[in-house]
Amino acid sequence: MSIDSVSQLSHIVALIRSQVATGVRNQKRSELNTSKQSRAGKQEAGSTLEKKLVTRLGALLPDDPHRRRKAFMAFIEAVLLSELGDQLMNDAGFYQLAEVVGERMLAEPSLAEPIANAIDQMLMASN
Repeated sequence: MSIDSVSQLSHIVALIRSQVATGVRNQKRSELNTSKQSRAGKQEAGSTLEKKLVTRLGALLPDDPHRRRKAFMAFIEAVLLSELGDQLMNDAGFYQLAEVVGERMLAEPSLAEPIANAIDQMLMASN
């Protein structure tokens, strides 16, 4: 998957950011405001996000009936970790947060097509 493929999903990432901001606004606001990345830092973060996602997608079995949903949830988790920090991976509530964000996005009719396209791109890139 190229960085361009990930950047094309920016509107989905923006929605994730807004969902996350609602739940962790007070806790993370100062960290997010003080840790602005340079352009090179953002490219590096995109590369890290891409690597994490490709690794997770590569672990999905091609005949898994829930493969598409799992791919989408892997994307959600990778974006959340990229935005909020890898330390959340060890937080018991992180995966619940990711599940809530993913379910809300999947329930939004206007996102059905962009999500389907994103999943297709991710799965094609992981093959």
